[in-house]
Amino acid sequence: MLNKGPFCLSPRLKELQSAGAESVRAEFIYRPYEPAAVRKIWRNLRAGQTVAGGHAANFDSGML
Repeated sequence: MLNKGPFCLSPRLKELQSAGAESVRAEFIYRPYEPAAVRKIWRNLRAGQTVAGGHAANFDSGML
């Protein structure tokens, strides 16, 4: 289940910013992303949009 989608906090970008985050990091590792997919995801992130198919793992439970 966990490996079906990438760990992604994009739905919480505004919340993170409100908490004081000034920058975030995007990593495209452990998955065979095509260059066009990386470009699309990166542009969506830069525009403040949510990345589809991601999960927040244990972030919401306070374990991270």
